[in-house]
Amino acid sequence: MRERVHHPAGMRELLQILKIPRDEHTSFKRHVKALVASGDLISIRGHRFGLPEKMDLYVGQLQTHPAGYGFVSPERPLEAGGDIREDWDLEKALKTGDHAVGLEVLEKLYAEWKDKPVHVDLAAIWKELGVEANGGTVVLKEDAPLSAVRRAMEMGTPGAKSGGRPTSSGAGARKKDSAAASRPMAVFAGRTAKSN
Repeated sequence: MRERVHHPAGMRELLQILKIPRDEHTSFKRHVKALVASGDLISIRGHRFGLPEKMDLYVGQLQTHPAGYGFVSPERPLEAGGDIREDWDLEKALKTGDHAVGLEVLEKLYAEWKDKPVHVDLAAIWKELGVEANGGTVVLKEDAPLSAVRRAMEMGTPGAKSGGRPTSSGAGARKKDSAAASRPMAVFAGRTAKSN
C-alpha cells in the first residue's frame, strides 16, 4: 500500500488500486480495521484511509496537562528530528515550520520583526477567527469574518465545514452547522492577557 496509494482512499478505491480479488474483500476489510486500530492506518472523514506519514499525521501517546493543553510524543522519529521536549534554536524551528507547510513565511516574518517590537492584538485575532472563551470551554462562532480560516486550521482542509462533528452536549451527539459550536477542547496555542 505504501508504494501504490499516495492519498487518502475509500475502501472501494483501495480494493481497486490494490487489485484485491472479490473473494478476499471481507478479509481485506478486516485487515484495514486492524491497521486502523493499531495506528498504522488513519481513518478520516468520508470513510477514507491513509498512511499517517503521507498525511503529515503522527501516531503517538497524548500527554495532557491539567491546564487543558497536551502534546503528542510520536512513536516514530520525526523527519526533522526532535519533538516538544527537545530545545531547538529558533531559526531551526522556523525553518522546519516553513518546510512543513511548503512556504517561506515564518523565517521572513522573524527577519522583519526580530529587531523591532510589533504589536499583535491577539484578542482581535481570536474574535475575527470566531474563538471565544466561555468558562472552561471554547465557543466557536461560525458567523465570524475568518471562521473559514479557523475551520481550515482546525480540520486541515481549506473551507472545511464544521457540521457533523461531536460536541460536548453528550457522548456521540452530533450537531449540524450552527451559529456557535461549544466543546471543551484546546484548538489553538497561545493565550491572551487582559490589559488594564
